[in-house]
Amino acid sequence: MFLDKERVLEDKKDILKHLFDKIGHSDDVHENDSETLLQKDWYIENVPFISLPDKLLEDVYYFRWQNLLLSMSKKRSDGRWEFCESAPGEWYHKYIDCAQGAHVREARWIKNKKYLNDYLLSTPDKISYKEYLTDSVWQKYLVDGDKDTLINLYEKLKNRFHSLDNSFDKECGLYFCTGTTEGQEAGVNCFDSVEREFCYTPSFTAKGSSVDSLSDNLTDGAFWSCEGSENACDSIVVSHDFDDFYITGVRAWFKNESKSVKVYFDKNGEWEEAGNVSVSKPENFFGMTLITFDKECVKKVKIEFENDLQKGEYTSLYELVLTYNFEPWGCENFYKVISGDESYRINMNTFQAAAALTLSKIASFAGKEQESVFYFEKYKSLSENIIKKMWNGDKGWFSEIIKETGKTVVGRESNAYSMWSFSLAPDTDEFGKAWDFASDERGFLAPFGITSLERTNPHYMQPFTHACLWNGPVWPYTFSMTLNGMANLINDYSNHSVNKEIYFDLLSRFVNCHFDNHSTTVFAVREDHHPENNHWIAPAKNYNHSTFVDNVLNGLMGIRPEEHRIVINPLVPDAWDFFCVTDVSVGQDSITLLWDKNGDKYGVGCGFFVYVNETLVSKTEDLQKIEILK
Repeated sequence: MFLDKERVLEDKKDILKHLFDKIGHSDDVHENDSETLLQKDWYIENVPFISLPDKLLEDVYYFRWQNLLLSMSKKRSDGRWEFCESAPGEWYHKYIDCAQGAHVREARWIKNKKYLNDYLLSTPDKISYKEYLTDSVWQKYLVDGDKDTLINLYEKLKNRFHSLDNSFDKECGLYFCTGTTEGQEAGVNCFDSVEREFCYTPSFTAKGSSVDSLSDNLTDGAFWSCEGSENACDSIVVSHDFDDFYITGVRAWFKNESKSVKVYFDKNGEWEEAGNVSVSKPENFFGMTLITFDKECVKKVKIEFENDLQKGEYTSLYELVLTYNFEPWGCENFYKVISGDESYRINMNTFQAAAALTLSKIASFAGKEQESVFYFEKYKSLSENIIKKMWNGDKGWFSEIIKETGKTVVGRESNAYSMWSFSLAPDTDEFGKAWDFASDERGFLAPFGITSLERTNPHYMQPFTHACLWNGPVWPYTFSMTLNGMANLINDYSNHSVNKEIYFDLLSRFVNCHFDNHSTTVFAVREDHHPENNHWIAPAKNYNHSTFVDNVLNGLMGIRPEEHRIVINPLVPDAWDFFCVTDVSVGQDSITLLWDKNGDKYGVGCGFFVYVNETLVSKTEDLQKIEILK
């Protein structure tokens, strides 16, 4: 209807490179030669088609359908379809539950529900990685209305929920884990946990100054000062007890600049000046000075700063953070950086809170009212504890808490937007201000999207011998969740300053991530993207670890099914003269949205048209929010 699907597929054949191949991947787990599908027919029968004035966004939309399709295989063991982490021939072409929530949210828009139902029915009863599958199963139900499958999955989802009981702290009322078990290695907690093992010894500390911020990265506003020392040079010696530790550089946040910097290594009790020392001020690190030099495996390093005695100017520092590697790859200290300390993490707790709410609803459908009440109380208690104990009012942020010490991890990480992804955050001005960081370059906003760690943090993009770092790179996994949270914010919350222009700007940055390294023509989606440069960091290709189709249909196009109604609220730019999305399957119905500002695009006149099963159910002059009863 309104779009010729055959012609669209012909136009997109360079993007959908496997368009006329069969879906029939084989490996040691999957074999689906007994049921091959022609991709062209599959697209026409199963995929909502779109037409947009932004052709790059439109192209990436179809590319992401291709990426999802390539990850779909049929299992030898039971003949059921499954969504894998990547396409065949790539790393991780197997079932991994880390991204199951994304798989289900994305695939819920496939018209034939067999594929997704197969995937869910063969899902194990125990959680490995922490994930948001259960909430996504509810989101699937809102689209397909398949209550029977929902009820059939109830015991499995219960078992998955309770498989994390041994990670629940009854006294605190929160779940705990490491970042690795969320699939999020080396966040600010991880770098801090190593940084706390260093000993910082200054040559001179003025009265009233502190080295706290240098030694644990937890104190804001404190600084080390050599004011009044009357020394031409002052220094800080950093020592540690790590083996296999190679120091590669220093990051310094100066209160007032030093005239020069020198670096020395302790070689058998003698200070030896480091080679190839360079001092620079990268624009994208907000006042940080980067000091690099030849790497050395030493126990002590001295950083010497020159004072200007003639002007009476002395060096002062807010932060001093080492950059380093552990070798060999995989040693004990390496994993300390990758995992960090056990903590009460925002993602694990939001995933479980959203899961408890879903279990309460399914139990009610199944006539298990006592269990419904139990899980609803679990949802309420967990949500309240997240807000009460993890909200850091001074920072205006939901912060991670180290389990052993109870200390708050100061660095803001964008995974906290999951509180809005699952509609758990209160609708108040205090919490709404957290979204200001999403459109601030001193917060999370980078040229290629939302960074995993705020850009002013000392550990932002700190180098380490690992590709999967969560200390700054843009991760589609959390970027897509953040977009989902922002769409919820715009649609369902009142106390915030976010609008559809900000949403579209972020979505456009997500679009720009979808190129192969340094290309402007070849599409790709991998694990994590550099925030400032057009290249991916981790190598796995065709990585099925995030949503995009869902962000377009549910967010941009504004097709938001609820239990008894469908809300339509497009978040498209005001400058758009047209768009069309057709054959969106919701329950037993097919929905088409059409916007034609000038009346010359689709031949039905000017305005915003909504069709259900090819019958016009709404026509308005302007784009506006409408509701359709199911």
